[in-house]
Amino acid sequence: MVLLALAMGVLGVAQTSPAEEKVQAGLRAQRTGNLPKAVESFADAVRLDPKLPPARVYLGAALLARGKTAAAIEQLERASELSPEDPGIRLQLAAAYERAGNLLAAVAQLKKGAELAPNDPEFAYQLGRAYLRLSEWSVERMKSVNPRSARVYQVLGESYSAQGATEKALDAFEKAARAEPGLSGTHLAMAYLYARARKPAEALREIDRELAIAPGSIAALNLKKQLSGQP
Repeated sequence: MVLLALAMGVLGVAQTSPAEEKVQAGLRAQRTGNLPKAVESFADAVRLDPKLPPARVYLGAALLARGKTAAAIEQLERASELSPEDPGIRLQLAAAYERAGNLLAAVAQLKKGAELAPNDPEFAYQLGRAYLRLSEWSVERMKSVNPRSARVYQVLGESYSAQGATEKALDAFEKAARAEPGLSGTHLAMAYLYARARKPAEALREIDRELAIAPGSIAALNLKKQLSGQP
């Protein structure tokens, strides 16, 4: 997306600068699959004109393709500083951060990109994907600290619920409740799942268990009214 737009911008200039000529040379090398030559040409373009955003974007993308993630991030960060309103650069930078395992930074870039291009569905898709990976990472991290933690099971339940895996979600929440019987929110989550599965009796049972832990839970009381047919 961004690379095509930048290519059109660079190649559409009647009088190209030496830096732009190097970008064109890099694009030609890239089309033939010669990534080392492409990297060399894009790097030459950056040296000739350090403030030319396409040169840094293409260099960053080529470096990422060659597995040089840290160097790619450096170039893409500089490109985003030069063109802060370009959502495509944010997408490229998010991909580089994700490759580096920095999911928080990837999410931050995708959120910024979504603000810049609110009608682009790609950002919504990639942001959802990044949040899912971040959730998985959080679970693995918690497992390494305390594999039997109620919070681990609770997060797993929320993740399964978001994926529509109701049975797996219920099993995870059951384990969370057994691990920490006084943990609020677990039985309420199960109640919502049972309600969604059209099992009102089971949902009401879990609501009562939730209210025994958190008597003032507005969400639990409202759900109980809905399921009981109360006004």
